[in-house]
Amino acid sequence: MKSEYVGLSAGEREFGGKNILHGQLDLIDLLKSFKIYKLLRQEELLLKVGLKSKIGEVLELIDKFEKKLPKTSYSADEDKKDNAKKRKRDMGLQAEVEEIHEKLEKLRRLT
Repeated sequence: MKSEYVGLSAGEREFGGKNILHGQLDLIDLLKSFKIYKLLRQEELLLKVGLKSKIGEVLELIDKFEKKLPKTSYSADEDKKDNAKKRKRDMGLQAEVEEIHEKLEKLRRLT
């Protein structure tokens, strides 16, 4: 293959040289950004691992505390039953109030 040469004017050489230098600067900035990104990702990984271990420690402590706490016979089902009874009683009271209002209304109509 035969090499060919193209003549460039001084302005074209200057323009081309500036563009090449700007491209090199951009590549260097890009490499710096990649290095910083890599360092930040490593730091993030270390922090995540540390956080995971701390969470594990806290969960273990919670388990230990729960084992030390006294056991109760309290049940959430019992609480729900009690709430249902209270609601029925309240509804019964509400029904009585409505019944009394109806009786009063009937008395007003008669008089």
